[in-house]
Amino acid sequence: MYLKKLHIGREILAITFFLFIALSLHSQIQVQGLIADNEGAASWNADGSGPEPYGVGHSTFTYYIASRDYVNPAAAAGAHVTSIGTDFPLFAQALTNNGFTPGQVIVKLGLASLGNDLEGEDWFTFGNEHHLNFYPISTLMTINGEPMISGITNYMMFNYGASTGWSWQMESNFFVAADASGNSSAAVKAVAAAFLLDVSGHELRFNFQSLGSTVPFTGNGRNGSYRNISGNIEKGRPELAFQGLAVNHEGFAGWDADGTGPEPKGDGHSSQKYYVASRNYDDIDPDPNAGFARLLGENGSGFQNFALQLQYRGFTPEQVKFKMGLRDIGEDIEGEDWSYIIPIHEVNFYHSDITAEINGEKVFGFVCDTATTYQNTSSPSLGWWGTSAITSVYDASANSSAAVQAIASSFFKDMQNRQIQTITTLSTYANETFSGNGRIGGGFWQINEAKMVAMPMKGTQVQPGEVSGHWTMAGHPYIVTGDITIPDGQTLVIDPGVWVKFSDRVRFKVYGAIKAVGDTSNLGKIVFTAVNPELGWGHFEFDQVNVANEWSVFKHCIFEWGSAALPVPWNQPYNCGGALALRDTDRVKIEDCLFHHNKALNNGYYTANGGAIALWNSNPVIQNCIFNNNHANWSGAISCAVGSSPDIVNCLFYGNKSLNNSVDGGGAILVAADANPRLLNNTFVNNHSNFSGGALEIYNGSNPDLINNIFWGNTSPANSQIYISSNDCNVDFKYNDIEGGQAGIGPYGIGSGVFENNIEADPVFVDALALNYQLGDGSPCIDAGIPDTTGLNLPPFDLLGNVRIWDGGVNGAIVDMGPYEYASVFPGIEKINPENSAFELTNYPNPFAGITTIEFVITENAMVEVAIYNQLGQLVTTLVNEELTAGTYQIAWQAGDAPEGIYLCRMKAGSKFLTNKIVKVE
Repeated sequence: MYLKKLHIGREILAITFFLFIALSLHSQIQVQGLIADNEGAASWNADGSGPEPYGVGHSTFTYYIASRDYVNPAAAAGAHVTSIGTDFPLFAQALTNNGFTPGQVIVKLGLASLGNDLEGEDWFTFGNEHHLNFYPISTLMTINGEPMISGITNYMMFNYGASTGWSWQMESNFFVAADASGNSSAAVKAVAAAFLLDVSGHELRFNFQSLGSTVPFTGNGRNGSYRNISGNIEKGRPELAFQGLAVNHEGFAGWDADGTGPEPKGDGHSSQKYYVASRNYDDIDPDPNAGFARLLGENGSGFQNFALQLQYRGFTPEQVKFKMGLRDIGEDIEGEDWSYIIPIHEVNFYHSDITAEINGEKVFGFVCDTATTYQNTSSPSLGWWGTSAITSVYDASANSSAAVQAIASSFFKDMQNRQIQTITTLSTYANETFSGNGRIGGGFWQINEAKMVAMPMKGTQVQPGEVSGHWTMAGHPYIVTGDITIPDGQTLVIDPGVWVKFSDRVRFKVYGAIKAVGDTSNLGKIVFTAVNPELGWGHFEFDQVNVANEWSVFKHCIFEWGSAALPVPWNQPYNCGGALALRDTDRVKIEDCLFHHNKALNNGYYTANGGAIALWNSNPVIQNCIFNNNHANWSGAISCAVGSSPDIVNCLFYGNKSLNNSVDGGGAILVAADANPRLLNNTFVNNHSNFSGGALEIYNGSNPDLINNIFWGNTSPANSQIYISSNDCNVDFKYNDIEGGQAGIGPYGIGSGVFENNIEADPVFVDALALNYQLGDGSPCIDAGIPDTTGLNLPPFDLLGNVRIWDGGVNGAIVDMGPYEYASVFPGIEKINPENSAFELTNYPNPFAGITTIEFVITENAMVEVAIYNQLGQLVTTLVNEELTAGTYQIAWQAGDAPEGIYLCRMKAGSKFLTNKIVKVE
């Protein structure tokens, strides 16, 4: 209601307010506290000789307030309930059932003060209108003196002036009701339970008025007066209404893309557009006022300080405008990303940043991890509606003016520790179209009715300090508020589906071990992300981890918006590695993970390098991962420095950038200072360096092995694919596809290394415009990989689709590798001769038509995964994924609609692999 006050005349404000009260009496709990009944409110100044510290308010306003019983314990209370509205039916019935009347319910308010008593923060004056905040107020509701419900309201705002008839109008912010009846009688407990059921899903706030004469009091260091109060308790949520109309060039744009413009190729299902963003995105609507939406001045509740701060700084709510970044439908999979159950069409859009601005200056922002929209296709003219996931909100005003920073501060005073959810009740097509820049079938929609709702904090706040134990979905998401550390000898386990959100650029230090193992289900990834993507979060730091600790494992994880900060201490390389930084540490496995939008851009003693991962004398295992759109001053994705010799296997690198334009580069990877990594079965495409080595730079005594890799479409001013920048490197190139061939490698040569069986040919990706870099039919890379796998410890096939373990023939088919047990690429694991191993894997019948039985034997307790893959190394199904004891097992694979052809069954038991060919026939 205070947003309304900003735009209506003072002379009708009181009429509007009391009309609102009159219309809503039926739904609220009415209360009254009269001096004559030994109730009411007390306000006073204190000289410091009594129980309160010295405090004197400004002008005619006192510094302290409370209900009357606080000053005079013999008083009855602050107020009692006079009637109960229809919003609280269970509460009313429970009072009756337990022999109570509403008048026996007493409300008491604890001590509150003006705090710092600063104008423009704690109190505001507009002419003869006064607004004051008293902080905080504890609340207790009792029945016959027995506690029932408690709560703490962050502030109670007092308003006084002509618009209130020169009486006090008091309105608290919303607060959470808590059960206080633990030591009360069974009857009071029953009433408390009924009350909380009525409130469920909402919060409470007070609306009081102080009418009539006052009674002064003194003593005990106090000088004040008692006041009559009446009003109500209502339930609801803090919310702000917004709207984005096409006439104001607001709303959102929706389109498909053919991949020739700034967005990858994306085609939504049927008439549904794949991409959406606010109209200002990439100047789709070039109007200078284009955006997503703006606040409405006529609606809103629970944001009193925000509204008053806007007015105090000379702004109106309509000047608070929103902009929305790009979001899409993800994989666009029916049943996961969208569904159509007649007549409701449901669509999920993922991951866009929404920011609030005033005159182009940022105020606050939040990330919509998921926004679900709905349409009734039987009545399409009724438009779309939907809700977003509940998410954390961040202060975006760091670079804004002092006035906008004050407005942001008042917004968060009202928000407290809550999170944001957007609710759209109506969005309609604006009958406008656009195209161009690779965008197809574009159109505009407007936001007719919507609101932002402040919701209670979801998840677990993680305070700075030591962590270990188990993070589960029950505590999800985990909001990290400061630097945290896993101590030596301790382990932290994170379950599938958990999100870890960092509220600042903080560091996660690991001296023990972390087990972050997600799964392949739609919601099974573990996500490490930032509350504020623009600021980012720090990174994981592994520094001289004791070898007595377990291996740390990251599997099926997403690392995004990591941002290595300036190092502490200054002369250490902790400004490197946007998501992960490893120093003198080997025991880390990184499998099946996605690294995107991470960065290392803060130079210190060392130039910031490794946009995703920085290695310093460390040898982790990195396999089956995707690195895209990571940035650093050197080495956009991974830096391997100072003797680091990791295995980097079956990974895809695209869209990574090295930004320094004066020395060193490596758009995807930098190998330097006696580093000897082994790069196997990787694809490097469309990476860029502003200086040298669009995909890879090698120098300073480094001797990497490059086997079965693709280097294509990378760009740089010097040697677009691979840059060897010193003459002391010996580099082996075997069975790679390199754009430009050996001429694309330089300026120094490969030393005493070898260059053999490499090709220079377009790899023929399935659909590069859609970022599908699997090998298409007719790719020259098929059957061009290394034909002899002995001694290489290679996995049996490339999970990204770059199939390279073949018989060397010309037919392009994967041949039967036999029941070989391939060791993993983990250091210290030896390849086992299957003839001497008790581990077994077979299936029968083989070939088979509809169903086949897979039998496997393990001789020790282990975590076992049995999965089926097609010829491109794509997962078809996972049959087993659990801890098993030693023994023989059987499981049936019912292939169903799977096409005929060759499939691979892989059993992973602990760190050992067995692979078997399965042939399906019609």
